[in-house]
Amino acid sequence: MNKKENENLETEEVVEEQVVEPEEELVEEQAAEPEEEPVVIDPIKVLEDERDGFKDKWMRAAAETENVRKRGRRDVQDSRTFAVADMARDLLEVLDNFDRALLVEDDSAIRAGVEMTAGSLKNMLASRGIKKIDVKVGDEFDPNKHEAVARFKSEEVESNCIVDVVQNGYNMGELVLRAARVAVAE
Repeated sequence: MNKKENENLETEEVVEEQVVEPEEELVEEQAAEPEEEPVVIDPIKVLEDERDGFKDKWMRAAAETENVRKRGRRDVQDSRTFAVADMARDLLEVLDNFDRALLVEDDSAIRAGVEMTAGSLKNMLASRGIKKIDVKVGDEFDPNKHEAVARFKSEEVESNCIVDVVQNGYNMGELVLRAARVAVAE
């Protein structure tokens, strides 16, 4: 035998010694572990659960879509309302100037023209839902629709009641465009 064959024989002997029977180890491991019952998965139940999950997601998406539509409509309406409100506030100053012009006692044609123009402006504002806030002397002061510009002692009206209307207020629906400026009794 030559040297190479001798080495091969020695290696084979070492390999034969290290070979372990795998079947014996498996039998020992299986004997140590208790047998578990196999889990039975019902494919119909799995599909029903999956269907219910998709249905829930679909319903939530549909509800969210409807909420977005409603919010969009409300935002568009609010934008229109506030755009009209800004324009109306500017026109109220013009209306105030017409009212001041009409305080002058004059029977000329100019006065008649101012009256017609002021009436036309008032009609246009009313057609847009803009109305004068009804304020009378003796009404109780309401900070939601009145702005106190002065306080006076008065024996004619009770405390915290309106003594005089300095400037008319206007609202558009529930929105107060301009609070009525009033003098209030102390």
